[in-house]
Amino acid sequence: MTQSNTPYNSVTDMSIVLMSMIMNTKLDKLFRKPFSTSLKRDDVFITSKLWNIYHEPHLVPTAIDRTLADLKLDYVDLYLIHWPVSFKPGEGNFPKDGDNFKTIDVPIEVTWKAMEALVKQGKVKSIGVSNFPIRILKQILAVAEIPPAVNQFECHPYLPCDELVSFCKQHNIQVTAYSPLGNPDWAKLTGSSFPGLLENEVIQKIAQKHNKSTADVLIRWHIDREVIVIPKSVTPSRIQSNFQVFDFKLDEEDLAAIKELAKINQRVVNPQFLPPGFWD
Repeated sequence: MTQSNTPYNSVTDMSIVLMSMIMNTKLDKLFRKPFSTSLKRDDVFITSKLWNIYHEPHLVPTAIDRTLADLKLDYVDLYLIHWPVSFKPGEGNFPKDGDNFKTIDVPIEVTWKAMEALVKQGKVKSIGVSNFPIRILKQILAVAEIPPAVNQFECHPYLPCDELVSFCKQHNIQVTAYSPLGNPDWAKLTGSSFPGLLENEVIQKIAQKHNKSTADVLIRWHIDREVIVIPKSVTPSRIQSNFQVFDFKLDEEDLAAIKELAKINQRVVNPQFLPPGFWD
């Protein structure tokens, strides 16, 4: 992990790919001298996710305790239910029977109540969800003592998710966009004939108009929609560049041109374990 002079101190722990096991030694040292003389735990916002095999309420504490132990932390700032799909526990992270995933019926309301208990225990500061469509958000909101702070889902001009973004705003749920700049392997992942967003001609023309990069234009678009965007990068210069978006604004002509890209309606992340009509 490299330190940057930007205020980009966000760490997302993906327990499903065991990132915590890779990072734990570094996080343990991050807040202690001589590695850092100024950075404190409160200066870094750490997000982790509850994977699908831990949805049963008695397994939710097991999952967070394991994450905290791996990361050598007392708490995480934000804990998200990764997907509203429950896998059968005890058979690995992706239990399968032939080509089919082994799923079980765990009411999402029950999992949410277990998440709320983690806040009360001080193990997490805030709780939220990831990849939740409107109909499942409604199920949580109907029983929530602590409403979701965040819904994190794929969002970009090819997939603006206008209705979902609007619903979240109406219910004071912050939206975080993943794949906010599309994906560098767009054609390979989607089989689409359309170029990736960073190479899209519409975005390129707007970038030239404002003397900005295509990434700057896309980040500015998200900001104007009041969507949280945290582009992934390990390169300090690119991280710094991602903050050079507050000295220009997209005008109505720009926004209209970008809006037309929604007709492509292309999703990158659409795992096989989702039931038919999940995103409808």
